[in-house]
Amino acid sequence: ADQCVDEGIAQQLAEFGSDIGLVVALLKDTRAPSISSALRTGRISAPIVYALGKDPQIRTLLGRRLRGPGDVEDALNRIQAGGLTDTMLLVNRISARAAARLECLRESEEKEALLTLTRGLGCLPAHADDEPAAMHEEDTHSDASDLRVANMRLRARLQRVRADERGSRERLAIVKEAAGGDFT
Repeated sequence: ADQCVDEGIAQQLAEFGSDIGLVVALLKDTRAPSISSALRTGRISAPIVYALGKDPQIRTLLGRRLRGPGDVEDALNRIQAGGLTDTMLLVNRISARAAARLECLRESEEKEALLTLTRGLGCLPAHADDEPAAMHEEDTHSDASDLRVANMRLRARLQRVRADERGSRERLAIVKEAAGGDFT
């Protein structure tokens, strides 16, 4: 069965796409118009969830369905103050995970373009090696998150190596067949 792309690499790229989609959705949710819309329609978003955990007054405002004068603006300000930083840290972590998934690809202009896009969306350093040690100092899960991303990066590289190995074996089999013999 001829495959254009190794199944493991295809899975990594599909998960990359899901991660980027989630990053874009989270970034959209951080905009003031999106927060206001979510408040008016009752839609829960990451900034609202994070802010609810920090500011009990938001729960009070939502409990009265934002019907008081200035309730929507008050809730918006409180959510921006209490939920945006954690949401952006989440964007950063998911973007780092997405960038790690690209390790399954060989070096190319296309891979570099995807990495540049991912780093830009996720507010990541231009190169993975440039990440400052205190980048996630407010994030209590940064060590575990960093280890998961490093592990994911290694698994993606392993998939690339395995795909390369399968390709080399297939090419060797073709050469052996063409030469009419077994070269073991």
